[in-house]
Amino acid sequence: ALVYMGHGNEYYSTGTYIEFQQTMRKMYPKNNIFIGTVEGYPSLDNVLDALTHTKVKKIILKPFMIVAGDHANNDMAGDEDDSWKNIIKARGIKVIPVTKGIGENTAIAEIYVGHIKDVARDNHITLK
Repeated sequence: ALVYMGHGNEYYSTGTYIEFQQTMRKMYPKNNIFIGTVEGYPSLDNVLDALTHTKVKKIILKPFMIVAGDHANNDMAGDEDDSWKNIIKARGIKVIPVTKGIGENTAIAEIYVGHIKDVARDNHITLK
């Protein structure tokens, strides 16, 4: 299974994460895909419930963040007892953490660059 950790917040925008999860599940129907957030909904508890319900034995744990910084290296994959990695491991699930942000993916980076070029062009800004 694939588990993404997003940042999230305490406001109503967290539904976007569920939409992302549903889109990924439609794109990859043979894979178990879950997303949780550091803040707000869906939480790690929601992910744990889903992992238990589906009887998952092994996950790849990745940040759904542009940069893999403090949250990815500590909250997600850290060695402390309260990291996502260790909380999930304590449930008897093998965890393979990947500490690379989505901004390190060339295809994602190209999307960002394309948007920057579009905004610059639309505002008559010349990029060098």
